[in-house]
Amino acid sequence: MTGDPGALVFADGSPRAVVVVDLTPEGDRISGVFSVTNPDKPTGIRPPAP
Repeated sequence: MTGDPGALVFADGSPRAVVVVDLTPEGDRISGVFSVTNPDKPTGIRPPAP
């Protein structure tokens, strides 16, 4: 999954979810979608400075 596209979702300045789209080795198809929605898990992530 290293290098696959992903997104961080923030609410009220805190991380709420992490979503990663796992691609095939060729990079032309999605082979999986992974998400972490437990707000206690991504506590070390901070939004970028403005």
